[in-house]
Amino acid sequence: MVLAGMALMLLHAGASGQQVRKYTNEYMRIGAGARGMALGNAAVTLSNDVSAAWYNPSALSQMEGTLGLHFTHAEYFGGVLGYDFGGIALKAGKRGHFGLSFLRLGADNIPNTFNLIDGDGQVNPDAVTGFSAADYGFFATYAHSQKLKKKDESKLSYGGNLKVLHRKVGPFATAWGMGLDLSALYQKGDFRLGVDARDLTTTVTAWSFTWTEEQKQILLTTGNAVPLRSSELMLPTIAIGASNTFDVGSESSFAIEGGLTIEAAQQTNRLLRTKALSATPQLGAEFGIKKTVYVRAGLGDFGYYTPIEKDKQSVSFKPSIGAGLKLGGKLSIDYALSDFAQTGAGLLSHVVGLSYAIDQP
Repeated sequence: MVLAGMALMLLHAGASGQQVRKYTNEYMRIGAGARGMALGNAAVTLSNDVSAAWYNPSALSQMEGTLGLHFTHAEYFGGVLGYDFGGIALKAGKRGHFGLSFLRLGADNIPNTFNLIDGDGQVNPDAVTGFSAADYGFFATYAHSQKLKKKDESKLSYGGNLKVLHRKVGPFATAWGMGLDLSALYQKGDFRLGVDARDLTTTVTAWSFTWTEEQKQILLTTGNAVPLRSSELMLPTIAIGASNTFDVGSESSFAIEGGLTIEAAQQTNRLLRTKALSATPQLGAEFGIKKTVYVRAGLGDFGYYTPIEKDKQSVSFKPSIGAGLKLGGKLSIDYALSDFAQTGAGLLSHVVGLSYAIDQP
């Protein structure tokens, strides 16, 4: 933990000359997979499908079968925002796993009112067109696992992501970025300990803007700035998790994970804050019956928020619950009911995910 904090502070100091914002590329922190979201994103060690690309790339080594497919969909704010995560993973050789996945958070059919008022000052609704604003993340993941000792059950997995970020606001703005994640997972019996260093090299997102002369004039006359080019830095984050699975009787199991996400960012709304770091804990639990039916619950994103009716900050968190059904040992149907924002906002959203494992040479 101390080494992790020191590494984050050093990387933060190296990036201090760049444009650093408190909340950059927040869409990359939503989560991936209905199962992980139901666990409050406490899935650094429990993830075992394509969604491991988001939680802990080295956990892809826990994938069932030789080929895995996954897709998750969620809608927020009554369908205004759509969120999708999906991908494919396969076993490469005896100990390796490779995966390709993506995520998208976007709003479609946003009215473009630049031409609402014509040259004669008349309102022309027919001139209003629609555009989309969407954020994308693309992951290329590799994980490798090996036994530490022949006589015991300990195993070490390590891996990483090469990820590309893309953000687009209609024809007006486009951004590109690239980052690197490195991770490790230790397992001995039913105990697991994992760490995922995200955006290890600091991810730079560069924005470019395209405006016509008419649009520039409209922006200036309405008191808006005309941005031309900018960049944002996504500072390193370290996610740490530990879990254990217990047998409950002969046909049931109980798994629990606790974790902590540490960010190289100061003065955010996270629960734990210092001058150089911010951190928030996660807790998730899963009860399984006959490896077929699963019930899940989680708490995550602990932090502070200020209620509208009060001036004093209150401690908040995101609760989540969910369930899963595995059919034939290959098809998994997962559901999560999760809060998009922190407690008090009442922005509950339904998340549905499908995973399919194929066991073939």
